[in-house]
Amino acid sequence: MTPYKNYWISSYALLARGWGNEWYARGAVSRIEPGMRTVGIKRFEPSEIFTSKDKAEAHGIALPRAWVDERN
Repeated sequence: MTPYKNYWISSYALLARGWGNEWYARGAVSRIEPGMRTVGIKRFEPSEIFTSKDKAEAHGIALPRAWVDERN
């Protein structure tokens, strides 16, 4: 997770078919509450397929950033 404007954002990539070079992006926004409890706020699971893991991860982190930016 990466801190971003009082939230924690994260992303990762999943192989689209278990092998090959097609990737799905995933992202999430969380907040740490008092007592160090992590609360998930929003998940992103777009259906676009990317040709590289790096592209999928970049898209996966852009979605949570945009969501946080809209609220700040």
